Amino acid sequence: MKTPAKILETKQSVVYGCIFLCSIFMSFIATNNPFLAGNTYVDSSVFNYVGRVILNGGMPYRDTFDHKGPLIYLIDALGQLIHESLGLWFIELITLFFIFLLVYKIAKLVGCNNIRSLAVILVSMCSMALYFEGGNLVEEYACLFIMLQLYIFLHFFMDKEISILQLIISGFCFGAVCLLRINMVSLWIVMCIGVVIKCIKDKKAPTIGRFILWFLTGACIIVIPIIIWLVAGGAFKPFIEDYFSFNFLYSSQAENATLINIIKGVAIFTITPPVLLGLIIMTIVCFKDRKLLDILCLVTLVLSILMQCMAGQHFFHYGMVLCPIVAYAFSIALTSEHITQLKIFKHKAKLILGMCAALVLGIIVLIVIDFPIKDVVGKVMGITETFSEAKAVSEIVVDNTDENDKIIVVGNNDIIYLLSHRESYSLYSYQDPIIMIDEAKKDAFLEDVGKLETKVIVVNTESEVKSFTEDVLAQHYTLISTVGKMEIYVKP
Repeated sequence: MKTPAKILETKQSVVYGCIFLCSIFMSFIATNNPFLAGNTYVDSSVFNYVGRVILNGGMPYRDTFDHKGPLIYLIDALGQLIHESLGLWFIELITLFFIFLLVYKIAKLVGCNNIRSLAVILVSMCSMALYFEGGNLVEEYACLFIMLQLYIFLHFFMDKEISILQLIISGFCFGAVCLLRINMVSLWIVMCIGVVIKCIKDKKAPTIGRFILWFLTGACIIVIPIIIWLVAGGAFKPFIEDYFSFNFLYSSQAENATLINIIKGVAIFTITPPVLLGLIIMTIVCFKDRKLLDILCLVTLVLSILMQCMAGQHFFHYGMVLCPIVAYAFSIALTSEHITQLKIFKHKAKLILGMCAALVLGIIVLIVIDFPIKDVVGKVMGITETFSEAKAVSEIVVDNTDENDKIIVVGNNDIIYLLSHRESYSLYSYQDPIIMIDEAKKDAFLEDVGKLETKVIVVNTESEVKSFTEDVLAQHYTLISTVGKMEIYVKP
């Protein structure tokens, strides 16, 4: 009778089944899983709302404000097109499956057998879960494109060849990440420099032009249609203003982009167990083997951390884009070559168990010492309660408005629009923290409130924006209900 280990090594279908189970597990960490259908976390609610605006004939940037790339809104629109509450969850499930499938492919490419490859997948799943924060974030989808691109780069540096199709896919992945959030392209910056170095070293410099041509072709395949769509919809100028100008203003805020905040952000991501172990592994391997590929991967990991923290912001979901290089690091650590060289471990199982134990122990220690992970855990635990409050508020909104009435939600709670099936009267469906950054947007939002065109205004009492609307609410609206931290005002 075959042992489980033998079955894993000989039955590829069993491996794919394990990958699918990991994907299912991760997908149920998402806030909009089938048990909480319709629930979306803060950022995810905004993306969902913009997606609904698109399906209703509107345009991002022109008809509703947000400052992420347009691809995330199209993904959310597609999810709602498939099914209003479960379509997006299905897209996330497929995304996670292909992420873990690529982790498996990378581990196999590096030299791991099936058992070690599955161990790398488990570590990657723990890493993703650590940074997930409810899912449906730009980093989650970017992780898929970055993982695919890393696989292609590994093929190139190991086989010294790259096909036209791979170059086109590389450009497509680059364009997709740029259309999600442009500061997640560290892999391309570092690896493309590595490609040039390798081509010159191998006396194949003329091929660089061919690489660039097909790479740009791939990027154009995804970028040009979306640009045409924005131009045709009259949203290209607002797209430039929101995605570039506002993001530059947002990332250069003096109170956030301080050296202390940047150092704090770097420290937060560096000492989380997956990244810390990944950095240690890559550093040891680089000093031992001195291979160009490993050096490039280490530089990519460091640059990715720096680029995520340059604005002085360190939201934990930023860490998802670090997972591909971390997966590669654990893959090379679990190859037979490196396992046999680590004399401290006499058996392969001890190495796998040791790394997994270190990962789990590190997470526990960080939670105990009140590291920011504790805040993330607290947020996740409070998701169900927040969703219940949002549903209760939405029912009150529906009872006091007609189907075509527009409302205003003060704060950052776009889930109210989604659950009540009401649109925002203001271009700014949410205001935290954008109107604190841009005075013009603050004036525009307050002008919308002052027009008194909405029957209902919902106010998050924890929002800084509330103080700017208090006079209008006191003079022209009546408080009819309070649900948790939400107040519902109706115009008599």
